[in-house]
Amino acid sequence: MDRAIQIPLQEVRHSSKKSSKGERRRLGCMVAACLVFEVFLAFPVVYLLGAHFGEQQPPRQEAELGPEPAVGRYAAQTAAESSVRKSRPMIHLQAEIPKDIPNDNCLPILHWNGPNLELFHYSKGFLVVPEEGDYFVYSHVTFQGQREEECKGQQEGHSSSPLMHLKQQISRGSERYGSSAPIPILTGSATVIDKSVGPKCKAWRKPIYLGAFFHLYKGDRLMVNVSDIELVKGTETFFGLASLN
Repeated sequence: MDRAIQIPLQEVRHSSKKSSKGERRRLGCMVAACLVFEVFLAFPVVYLLGAHFGEQQPPRQEAELGPEPAVGRYAAQTAAESSVRKSRPMIHLQAEIPKDIPNDNCLPILHWNGPNLELFHYSKGFLVVPEEGDYFVYSHVTFQGQREEECKGQQEGHSSSPLMHLKQQISRGSERYGSSAPIPILTGSATVIDKSVGPKCKAWRKPIYLGAFFHLYKGDRLMVNVSDIELVKGTETFFGLASLN
């Protein structure tokens, strides 16, 4: 009875070994088939990725090369703007007090010195506008009393210091108004106590600034008139205009 039982068990074991080997073979075949299938799938994926990166590469080159053309464009634009600025009429002058001051009721005309006078056909205090356009016109006049050392020579008979009314104006002369006589377009004034007279002599200084925008025409003449021209401090007095076109 025992031997009859052992024989079927061995056969069962042998058959199980055969079945396990068969399963291993089937698994191996399935793994190999999966690998082959993955390889076939990999080809189109690699192809698509290569095509995608191939298409993206030129923009990447443009992005790398982008800053250089941008710098070039900026430099060209800056150069163009600089040339435009150079072509815009503008001038800044410093006062030059004339030696001969007329003794009439008119406000004396300040004279000027500086670069580019020939571009504005400067003559005896007048600037001639070279071309029509919008301009910023300005003047800064500094009036100054006597210096401290000059105060020492003052007589002590003055009990009070007189008031002084200082004035400056920018005038324009133009044939468009039917007369070439200058017409004031900006005026500024100030009242000061002349402390340079009397026993308590003291030097003083008073600046007056004017500035505004105007539409000027070619051939318009501009000048600056002041009261008390003998009190004007030339090194601190300026006149100019700049085109806004």
